[in-house]
Amino acid sequence: MANIKKSFSFRNGVQVDDDNFLVNQTGLVGIGTTVPTEALDVRGKVKVIGEVNATSGLITSLVISDTLQVNNLDFAAGEIGAGISVGTAGVITATSSAGLVTYYGDGKNLLNLPTSQWLDTDVGLGYTSIYSQGAVGIATVDPRFFLQIGGNNDLGTFNEGVGINSTGNVVATGIVTAGIGFTGDLRGNIVSGLSTFTQVEASNVNVTGIITAIEGENLVPFYYLNQSNLPSPLTSKGAFAQVFATNRAYFADDGSWKEIVNRETNGTVGTGTDTYNIDSLTSNTITGTVSGNITGNINSSGISTFNEIKVTGSISGDTVSGVLTTGSLNSTNSNIGIATAGSLDIQNKLAVGKINPAKNVEIFSVGITTVDVLGVKAAVLQLGQKASIGIGESTAQFKFGESSKTLEIFNGDTGNFTQALHAGNFVGVNTGSFNWLYGQTNETLMTLDYKGNLGIGKTVAEYPLDVAGIATFSDNVFVKSTLDVGASLTVGGNLQVDGVFNYPLPSVISGSNLNNSTGISTFLNIQVSETISGVSTIGIGTANIAKNVAIDAPFGTAIFNKVGIGTTGPVAQLEVDGATHIKKFFAVGNQGASAAVDFSTAGRGDLLTSQQNKMFMIPPKVTTTERGNLTDLQAGAIIYNTSTNKLQVYNGSSWANLH
Repeated sequence: MANIKKSFSFRNGVQVDDDNFLVNQTGLVGIGTTVPTEALDVRGKVKVIGEVNATSGLITSLVISDTLQVNNLDFAAGEIGAGISVGTAGVITATSSAGLVTYYGDGKNLLNLPTSQWLDTDVGLGYTSIYSQGAVGIATVDPRFFLQIGGNNDLGTFNEGVGINSTGNVVATGIVTAGIGFTGDLRGNIVSGLSTFTQVEASNVNVTGIITAIEGENLVPFYYLNQSNLPSPLTSKGAFAQVFATNRAYFADDGSWKEIVNRETNGTVGTGTDTYNIDSLTSNTITGTVSGNITGNINSSGISTFNEIKVTGSISGDTVSGVLTTGSLNSTNSNIGIATAGSLDIQNKLAVGKINPAKNVEIFSVGITTVDVLGVKAAVLQLGQKASIGIGESTAQFKFGESSKTLEIFNGDTGNFTQALHAGNFVGVNTGSFNWLYGQTNETLMTLDYKGNLGIGKTVAEYPLDVAGIATFSDNVFVKSTLDVGASLTVGGNLQVDGVFNYPLPSVISGSNLNNSTGISTFLNIQVSETISGVSTIGIGTANIAKNVAIDAPFGTAIFNKVGIGTTGPVAQLEVDGATHIKKFFAVGNQGASAAVDFSTAGRGDLLTSQQNKMFMIPPKVTTTERGNLTDLQAGAIIYNTSTNKLQVYNGSSWANLH
């Protein structure tokens, strides 16, 4: 057979020894099986000597007895990736000395370990150091210092943490304990045992122990047994001393020690019998309680307490560094420093951070200005034209906390809620937009620019309504002008077009009917799963359908499951109910006709068991009586006479047996 140069066409398949090799009528090849389910279905081992080229494959179990190389990876040498190998001891290394193995994860399991902020660097010191490209946070996920431990992310109100910047500054909101010493400027309180200072400048020093100083100027208090033990007032000018024997305090001034009047434990001043009438006191210090009126200025570096202060002029505190705390403060014209009041009644104008306000209330700061409106339960900021609080009044309210974790803005009256961009009388460049963000990621949820373009899910809107994602409308949508669909359009119901539908349709239109009573519909390919009704003519591959032809496909090939000619219910693949005229060749079998009528391969090549081994032809069967009733006989007519069981041929005048 190897020297026979012919081609074979097995239309109904081919089978060799049933179980060994089979090609069914659908083209599936089975080796070792009669029911192949794949293009090549092999039941048993396959041996291939040469190269197997496959785009993809599914292998349940793969055993490699030699070396498996994938993209130049040598698994026998322990390589598990490009430039990465695993040794026998389980150590992962880079195959090149210049390589780098990067892990992602937690340090214990090496899973998803971020490396974006940490880098290894060699500065030529003989060792490798690690540095961070960003801020490092310990006990915080949002560090604002280069190294931050705890604390919050607001540098203006930083608390409960320690922050270190790159210029050497350290911010510690708690207690700092130094074991050896401290160098540089210090702000805040010092809590220690024995401390030695070369020079101290402070507006307020509170000492619970003993202060020891050398003689000279700017001395701090002394404590002596007798008054005679006091040092020279000339060298101790400005010093304060306590004498044990007299239980009195003295002040060194103008070459002598002057006694300071003391308030006794029983509340008396001095000895209890002395009378002190002070009409005018200038440039001196008053210690204790003062009753009566004070005219002039009161300068106090400590804490001064008054039951009531009545000011007919101004309270001026431009240079005050302390805090004014009152239960109630009433003033027609007050300029103070820092004030805390349970009730603050301002009859004229209130300014914070400035003087001579032009508006009723003004707040000014050189840096960031912060106003806190806080409440234990809720905070309400009200604007309006009436005093009483309520949604029904002519007021507007900003509320937080009245509904849990909710910020609410109300217009209690029937007017508008107006928001404006670029409302000032000046020429604007790059006018901004109204933006709605999600605070956790700063992702833009919606934006409305000054041109009126609303973007949902987009930072920059290009159209009056620009939606990124799926938009759902529960009712009708009216488009007054052009509707431009850039990608797919899915219509769940009916699509009604009153005018001309000029849109390129997709390659497949599912679930749609085409009903066109006039004109010509042209299709490159048409697939009909069931019935074509109401169509008189169909042209396939031609627009010029031949006259009196229902289906005209002069250049095409038609494939049918069943064809009925003269019948609408064909049982066989081709059923003709009427006369059949074949003008040229006619063949039955699995090859083309080699004669005008060719039955040489009839019945061969069928894979169905019920259709196999039927390579025979049955002529018309008639009895002798039925043969006599045949009409329009022609010479060469063949019948099988069931009365005589003979195959007979008509010679033009009589019937002759063929055997």
